[in-house]
Amino acid sequence: MIPDLTEQDPGRMPRGTARRSLRRSVDVAAIAVVVAAALIGGAGGAGAARLLTGKDVANNSLRSADFRASSIGAVKFHAGTLNQADVGFDIAGEQGGPGIPGSTGFAGIRSIHMVGGAPVSSDGGQFLTAPASCDTGEISLSGGAELLSAGQDARPSILYSHRVGTSGWITSISTSLAQVVYKPWVVCARVP
Repeated sequence: MIPDLTEQDPGRMPRGTARRSLRRSVDVAAIAVVVAAALIGGAGGAGAARLLTGKDVANNSLRSADFRASSIGAVKFHAGTLNQADVGFDIAGEQGGPGIPGSTGFAGIRSIHMVGGAPVSSDGGQFLTAPASCDTGEISLSGGAELLSAGQDARPSILYSHRVGTSGWITSISTSLAQVVYKPWVVCARVP
């Protein structure tokens, strides 16, 4: 015979009553699990069975509201797979504010022409200098000297040729102690 515990401990329930109460709690919990599974399965159960692919999604059926905030980042896309046609907004950001002003550029060139200087000749000396100049308001870009005539044993050579100031050009020539005639020239540019 099973003793009646209610007489010994008034706070405890009889044995059969506790068993029925536990069974009822398990039944309620099982029903709650089944209902929760049905709700979850109906809302997104397809994701539990396998991953979704592009074939599972109809065009334009997914919206930003379908995704949890910050759940899709740049690392989820392969390089070069996302372009302007894939998004409904401009990929480029808004135009920034004006930058700091740059330095003033060169005024530009209106015309270029060549100016020949007066011919120069050596009198048997070792060096000859052949200058040429641009007109006022022009700048020299390049220059040199053209050999017009030389004595039979002459082997002249240009030592250097460079700008003088902003509008002149000078060419220095080694004459090898022979008679030579050079005509200097300069390329000039008219600037505003």
